[in-house]
Amino acid sequence: MLDLALISQMSKLSRCEVIPPLANSDHNGLILQWTWKSSGNQVRLKPRQVWRYAYSDFEKANDMLSSVHWDRVIDSTDVKQSVLNWEQCFMNVMDSCIPKGVLPKRKNLPWLSKNIRRAMQRRNNIHRKAKLAGTSQLWNKFKTMRNKVTTMLRNSKQLFFNRNVNTMDKKQFWKTMKYMRTEHKTWD
Repeated sequence: MLDLALISQMSKLSRCEVIPPLANSDHNGLILQWTWKSSGNQVRLKPRQVWRYAYSDFEKANDMLSSVHWDRVIDSTDVKQSVLNWEQCFMNVMDSCIPKGVLPKRKNLPWLSKNIRRAMQRRNNIHRKAKLAGTSQLWNKFKTMRNKVTTMLRNSKQLFFNRNVNTMDKKQFWKTMKYMRTEHKTWD
């Protein structure tokens, strides 16, 4: 063998094969196939469009909905088609009466799992309810949930770095360190 392939983790190698020379070459080819475990959190998220209900004109929406000839909209013998027609008509009215906004992309932190995101949403919902109601029971529930989310974040982040820092190349390591500087601390 003339060419070498160096691999630090043989467990990642799923296939190694020598193939005959290509074209006029006098060298055999080498095919290597390895598997990389992909984190589900690496998916790039698109900016999301949301309706801005605070700036909506519901009076206009009510007027438009009352002027729709609903018997024509659902005048199909097929129930599915009638539902689709109704939904399309309703959504057209809502689109014209409720302005849309674009939320920025979320930061894709590799240690932020779906469970942690859900817990953060629950914490935020409880916080909103506690601010509105003001009861000590809700505030205690919020504090408990806040502490739980903080613990989950710390543990997940620590686990991520314990597993991955030693396997990162220099470029990825310093990119991660740069991201973690104080101006980017939006994850706590």
